[in-house]
Amino acid sequence: MGYLGIQSYHPTEYRELSLFYDYASSVFAKTKNRKIDGYKAVFNQNGDFCEDCPLIIQIDDINFEISTSQDELISLTTNSIDLKEEIVWLEKDKWTWVDSGLTILDRLIGHKINSISIIGLDYGDIGKAIHGILFNCSNNDNSFKLLIRTNYDKITLLSIEDDKTEEPKIEMKCY
Repeated sequence: MGYLGIQSYHPTEYRELSLFYDYASSVFAKTKNRKIDGYKAVFNQNGDFCEDCPLIIQIDDINFEISTSQDELISLTTNSIDLKEEIVWLEKDKWTWVDSGLTILDRLIGHKINSISIIGLDYGDIGKAIHGILFNCSNNDNSFKLLIRTNYDKITLLSIEDDKTEEPKIEMKCY
């Protein structure tokens, strides 16, 4: 059985903040000062973005595939998804990969990546949890911090300033 509607996709999921940080730091190591070339997101026939399916950020010739199936659980792979494979999610919908339509990501295409961080939440005695991946990007005089956040079983895209999570945040820079 596949993952999130993609039969051949079987990523490793991370719940432990420090383990994911170590893994993500090595995966993102070669992206410093590179530009975001594009992205792929899944939409249905009505133009609705599928937050349940993986999101792909394209940098150089690498597809960085980010997904979540539960709150505080995240996976990150590279070039693992066959974009020609049919996405079988909700039977009534026809899902396809598209490379535009998410305003927050459309505006980042061509932006240089200054840093990538893993964002965690500090729950005190309960422990620490993964909150998301933060891309700090710039293009000439414009800068933007995009948080790709785990949100129960969905990916949420927002600027770091718009993240209203109450728990204290932990920023662990990959570079």
